[in-house]
Amino acid sequence: MASEKRLPDRHIVYCLRCCKPQEKISVHLTKACMKESTREEVEVEVRKAKASTKEWLRNGRRIDYLDLLKRFPHRECRHTLTRMLVELGFFVSNMPQESDMEPVSRAQDPDIRNADAAASTSAATTSGEAGPQNLLDLNEGSSTSSSSSDHDNGTSDPSWQKDLPAATTSVRVKMKEAGLYKKFDENSKLLVDFKKYLQTTLRVPNCQQEVDNVSRFVRYLQPTGEEPSLTFLNKSQQTRDYIESLRNAKLSASTILNYIKNMIRFIGFLKIRLDLVDEDRDLHRKLEYFKEFLQTMRKPVAKDHSKDVVQIKYKRLMEGTKSVSECQEILWVAKSDFLAVFGKFITKERLTEKEKTIYRYYCEALLVLKHYQRPGAVEGMTANEWVNRKPEKHRVMVGVHQHKTATMQVCSFALTQEEEAWFQGYYEHIRPYHLGEDSEKFFISSNGRRIHSVTNDLNRLHVHYHIKPSCSQEVRRAIETLAGQQLDRSGKEKVSHYLAHSTSVAEQHYRMRVSQGVVEIADVLDEIAGFTQPKPPESGPSATDTKSLWSDFDAFVKAFPVTRLAQPPTKKMRMEAGFSEDRTNYDKWRKQQYEQREQYLLSYYTARKPDAAKLKKLIDHEGFAGNCPLPKDIISKWKPASKTSIETDTKVKEKVKKQTWSGLVLKDFGEKGIGVVASRHFTKGDIVCDYHGKLITAAEGRMKMQDPDSEPTYLFFFKQHCIDAESPRCECHPEKDTFGRRINHSRKRANLKPQHCELKGKRVKHVILFKASKDIAVDQELLFDYGVNRRSFRGEGLDLEWLDD
Repeated sequence: MASEKRLPDRHIVYCLRCCKPQEKISVHLTKACMKESTREEVEVEVRKAKASTKEWLRNGRRIDYLDLLKRFPHRECRHTLTRMLVELGFFVSNMPQESDMEPVSRAQDPDIRNADAAASTSAATTSGEAGPQNLLDLNEGSSTSSSSSDHDNGTSDPSWQKDLPAATTSVRVKMKEAGLYKKFDENSKLLVDFKKYLQTTLRVPNCQQEVDNVSRFVRYLQPTGEEPSLTFLNKSQQTRDYIESLRNAKLSASTILNYIKNMIRFIGFLKIRLDLVDEDRDLHRKLEYFKEFLQTMRKPVAKDHSKDVVQIKYKRLMEGTKSVSECQEILWVAKSDFLAVFGKFITKERLTEKEKTIYRYYCEALLVLKHYQRPGAVEGMTANEWVNRKPEKHRVMVGVHQHKTATMQVCSFALTQEEEAWFQGYYEHIRPYHLGEDSEKFFISSNGRRIHSVTNDLNRLHVHYHIKPSCSQEVRRAIETLAGQQLDRSGKEKVSHYLAHSTSVAEQHYRMRVSQGVVEIADVLDEIAGFTQPKPPESGPSATDTKSLWSDFDAFVKAFPVTRLAQPPTKKMRMEAGFSEDRTNYDKWRKQQYEQREQYLLSYYTARKPDAAKLKKLIDHEGFAGNCPLPKDIISKWKPASKTSIETDTKVKEKVKKQTWSGLVLKDFGEKGIGVVASRHFTKGDIVCDYHGKLITAAEGRMKMQDPDSEPTYLFFFKQHCIDAESPRCECHPEKDTFGRRINHSRKRANLKPQHCELKGKRVKHVILFKASKDIAVDQELLFDYGVNRRSFRGEGLDLEWLDD
């Protein structure tokens, strides 16, 4: 087969004059767009074109939906443009859900509706309508309606929260089917004023969820109309139905309590806004009655919530909870990769975006899992607070004063000097490249904004390393339990005050928090959690103690056999079997299983070096969720298989039997004839294929060589045997032209080395396998040296000999 002409690997550059793609921009400008210009002018234009194309490749395909909001206020036009950009291959960030981008009618479009509302308002004023609806417009002159993009623009609106994901859970689907998810438009006058009341009067920054809950509640009681009214005050039975419908949709009792709590706060807002004490006592009384009714409905829901809490506590009591070391497992597993990235700071190597993100995730995990900080404190930490950190003894103390945890508590933690260097590395080498709108925050995401959820970042880090996620609440509970077991009363109180972020504790013990105390408590927590290794004893354990330790582990292994598919024994299982809660035997057990799994993965790929994707697929297939080496570790430890292991490998025997060698293609080189090229990458030591044919004795091969009527060219001699591949189609594979016989000769450029193996089975089968003697790239021809065959033909008895052309 004739080889196809390969085009040179060039980047397409767009000409800025004719706006057309060009393979050779300099030639194009000289012959077409700038044929009258000088060489210097052409070179300047070439540099501009290349810079423009490079900038487009870097940033051109990424469009922020928030920018489209400013340029295209009309919703339908904006959504049509967004869909077109996505179809053309652009990346649109912060895009709303698909359900929110459906075409809307004139009544639904907020831009059109605002204009219509202004006209209807003036008409209603002249007509002199009276009733509860008119009471909602008393302060219309002083209040301003927000734009239609308030909810979409999450970065400028402090109350903004991310849109809920598409309905995938059964609970949300049931809510939508029951009509519980409908709500009024967020630009409704009453809802806008309620949102402003939460932000300015009650100082609730993240209030959008509460406004949405009230909007759904009122929409259920008022299924028609574009604006909410006060008619729901007379619908107590419908209110009961809505709460019962929430129960039927399998919402938790705590969520239903939030709906009722938000509605009670909404009633309080109406009483303040309408000021009906003197003007309309009737309506004021209705609001009071409806509030009392909601409080009555809240009591049975609160009891259900108490039952759920007790059930959770009982489950934790019976099943046990995670230990501190189990919660902090990710810190040990990911540490080697983390330090590898830190080493690149020193050598000034370039970092990938993935490495930068993993480094930031690990720093967040350190604060949450090792220093026991809540996610809100990590999210609220600022660059100014890091710069003004305070050295204290052998640590540095950092305080965070603005966070979502509480209003009067200062979150503080003390880093070791090593950890300070790690965080400084992030501050100097990663953070500057991500600076954007939220430049005051210490942790910044890759899009230049503040991180929105430390919990999600920790989950992604755990998933990346195939470890069951641990959260702030679990590790804080575990360290409190451990401190309660190992410390006296005074130590327990200090740890409790260190971990407590509630306002009540802050009010009582606010003066007690000083930098020295923070450092002391941090040292204590590290020691009881195992981060500070205990001092070695003055004299080592005796031989009797060592023997008892090993005999105890032998009994542990008999009780819990170590296999690659076994699950590690839990703390409850270990204690029920009569072993102590100490993790020594447990850690030894996990180490042995780790080694077994490592050997299994290495032995699975005998013939060829695996890639990361294949290894990950095998690990997932085996169900190795944790305590398993990473694919990159297996790849780094892989070595070409020995002759002994090859001879017993079932996969090699299967490939020889069925001739299913992959990554090889026959190619017609013209006068040279047919050869074999690689269609995949081969690593040095990989088994590429075999020399396939009929096995005959060396004597029979020599007789064929001496036959004057034939010119045998496909005879392969080794020891006292010979492989006869004269026929293009062998008897066992008449439909295949095997690859081994088509490999061409080269003494200087040979990249294959033959090896004689005796495959073990019911009977021994002699084969010649070709192993890569160097790395082989895609589309490279496979070659081996024919030259030493003459010595074998003369009977010198070499282990491997081959026929020269």
